[in-house]
Amino acid sequence: MFYARAKAWAALSGIGNPTIRLVLLSRVIALASAPVTLILVAALRSPAEQGFYFVFVNVQALAVLFELGVGSMLVQFAAHASRHLTWTKSGDLTVASAT
Repeated sequence: MFYARAKAWAALSGIGNPTIRLVLLSRVIALASAPVTLILVAALRSPAEQGFYFVFVNVQALAVLFELGVGSMLVQFAAHASRHLTWTKSGDLTVASAT
């Protein structure tokens, strides 16, 4: 009974797709390795090296946040600009007159 429900849920959620399974596996590995990395850095590195490690990790996290903001801004801009675009019969994209 449980196996049938789990199989149905996997089919509905897309987990049956091998690509999605690989992405989920990579996320689980990253999630599991983060605490191990923190423990190893705290145990095996000097305070100065720990400082450099955490500064670089925080800079990387800020870069991800900025990239998310830029991506959202580009999507909003493209969605707003697409109102003036039309496809011709030959497949070209043209700017329609703003009347």
